[in-house]
Amino acid sequence: MKNQNYSSKFIALFSIAFAFVFFLSTTQEVTAQRYLTEIKSGSEAKGIAQFANDLSAFLEIAEFIEQENIVSPRDIAKLQAAGKKVKDGTSNFRSNIKNLVTKLKNKNQWDDELDTEINDLFGSRKIKGFFKRNGGRKILTDVDSAIGSLNSDIDAIIANAKNEKASNSNGTGEFFMQASFVPCSTISLRKLKLKCVILGAAIFGAELVKADRTAENLDGFFDKNCGAGANTAT
Repeated sequence: MKNQNYSSKFIALFSIAFAFVFFLSTTQEVTAQRYLTEIKSGSEAKGIAQFANDLSAFLEIAEFIEQENIVSPRDIAKLQAAGKKVKDGTSNFRSNIKNLVTKLKNKNQWDDELDTEINDLFGSRKIKGFFKRNGGRKILTDVDSAIGSLNSDIDAIIANAKNEKASNSNGTGEFFMQASFVPCSTISLRKLKLKCVILGAAIFGAELVKADRTAENLDGFFDKNCGAGANTAT
C-alpha cells in the first residue's frame, strides 16, 4: 500500500512539474514573439501576404516559361494576367508596409527586439541571412523607395517571355533551347530580376500569416536571385 501511495505521489509530482515546464516554455515563446503576435492577424499582415501570394504565382509561371523549349500563347496570357494582378496590388502592398511600420512605431515596438523576432520568424529559410545582415526594420522601411521599380520589372519579365516565344515562332529558337538547359539560377539572374528588398518584405508577410507554400516559393526565388549577402539596394 505504501508503495502504491508513493507511486501515486510521484506521478502527481511529475505531472505538475511537466505542466509547469510546458507552461513556462509556452509563455517564453509567446513573450519572445509578442510584437509579431499582435500584428499577424491585422489587415496589414493579411494584405502583405496576399501580395506575396500573387507575386509567387507570377514568378512561378515566369520560371516555368524560362525552362520550356516551347512557349505557348496561353502561357504568355497567364503570365500577363498574373503580372497585372501583381501590378494592381503594388499600391496596397506599399500602403500596408507603411501602415505596419507606423503601427509598430506607435506601440514603441520599433527596436532591436523587433529585428530579433523577425529573424526568428524565418526559421531555416535561406532569406534569414539577408534579414540578419540588413535588419528587419531597414528592409521594411526600404520597401518604400524600392517599390517604384516593381512594375517595370514585371513588364520586363513579360517582355522577355514574349521575345522567347517570338524566337521560337520564327525558327530562331536555338539560343533559347540552349538557355533552357542553363542552370536556373543563371536564367533567373538574367531575366527574372526583382529588388531583393521587395522579395524580403513579401516573404515576411507570408511567414507572418504562415502561408508556408508562398514563403517557400519566394524563398527559393530569393536564393537564386539575391542570396544572404545581398543588401537592400540590390
